[in-house]
Amino acid sequence: MVDIVFLTPGPNVEMLYLKSMLKTIQVLESKGITWAFYGEFSSHVAVAREITFDIAKDEECKVYFWIDSDIVWKPEDVVKLYESDKDAVSGCYFMREGQIAAATYEGFVEGYTVCVTKDLFKIKYAGMGFFAVKAHVMKNMTELKFTPTVLDDIEGEDAAFCKKIVDQGFDIWLDPTVHLGHMKKVQKVI
Repeated sequence: MVDIVFLTPGPNVEMLYLKSMLKTIQVLESKGITWAFYGEFSSHVAVAREITFDIAKDEECKVYFWIDSDIVWKPEDVVKLYESDKDAVSGCYFMREGQIAAATYEGFVEGYTVCVTKDLFKIKYAGMGFFAVKAHVMKNMTELKFTPTVLDDIEGEDAAFCKKIVDQGFDIWLDPTVHLGHMKKVQKVI
């Protein structure tokens, strides 16, 4: 059994992701926190998430920790979310549109809220770019598919998966003190 299973879907990672992960491994090992890493690729992120989790699901752990290949973080961000007593918890990062990748039951989380709030608060869904989920939550899921759907005018596999977590009776939280970099690229097709 390991403490954390890291899950990173995608064909490659950004250099800043790699630096963040290497620093995180050093901190985790200094604290005696064990870990495993899984990452798989598909041309569609929802399928990549499914394949990645499918090969990792038999790994006994305390927390499954999704980190997308274009996220930048500090090692203490991983430790903070790992040590949280919440079923599922996300850090804060911006989407391509400039919004925080999380929504409360009233609407998208505003950047201002993240700047002035220090306590964790319950959210409806979050992007899974930096998302820790307790193993018991994943094991209790009746369906582990990341099927994209439209939720509050947002289409995505991560929002749809968060809805499944909530529908199973678990809560999702946002830690507004965990601020992340998001290296989202817009690629132009010629």
